[in-house]
Amino acid sequence: LDLLYISTATIAFKLPLLLTPLAHVSKIGGCANNDRLRSPASESTDSGRLLSDGDIEMAIRTILHYPEPLLKQKSQAVTVFDEPLKQLAQDMVETMYDAPGVGLAAPQVGELLRLIVLDCSVSDEPADLIIAVNPEVIAARGESYEEEGCLSVPGFCTAVKRHLEVTLRYQDPTGQVHERHADGLLAIGIQHEIDHLEGILFVDRLSPLKRSIFKKKYLKMLKEQEAEHEA
Repeated sequence: LDLLYISTATIAFKLPLLLTPLAHVSKIGGCANNDRLRSPASESTDSGRLLSDGDIEMAIRTILHYPEPLLKQKSQAVTVFDEPLKQLAQDMVETMYDAPGVGLAAPQVGELLRLIVLDCSVSDEPADLIIAVNPEVIAARGESYEEEGCLSVPGFCTAVKRHLEVTLRYQDPTGQVHERHADGLLAIGIQHEIDHLEGILFVDRLSPLKRSIFKKKYLKMLKEQEAEHEA
């Protein structure tokens, strides 16, 4: 398919939505890097092993898209570490890899729980799956300004201001506490996915002017696509 770009400042749209993603922007949800495709369920990470006990069957879940109201709601802390939680985490891992993306938050699949999954490795590196329950950034430094996309806002990428490095504290699906220092794409992904738990989309971090331009053009694009599907 040919790509049509509509660009205003650092805002870039792709039409139609269902396209081969841009190769140079990793999908923290949206504009993907196809070089990082993996099979679901990490083969080599601790998080993957935590989900391997028993007979948990994976399922690909529907990803909610902007302007779905649920995406603007805050998520609740996880207090029960049981099999349904492991099932949700495994489904999210399957869904993330299938998209393909490098991160996914529970609200994006309709669950208002503080749970995120990430794997920012590339195909020629060992898998680095992180399943983070009740994640929180406990330290941050520096500044970055890199392009991001989102599985819940398909077809749109823009630069977002983030911390360059972060320290993440989280629980795994069994309730054990971990800490992880991250920089680069992983640091961006952590901040992006935790935003989802607060009901914040990456487009909410744009300036008022750019956010207004985005909403106008994106909603128009959705209406045009709906009209095409109905025709």
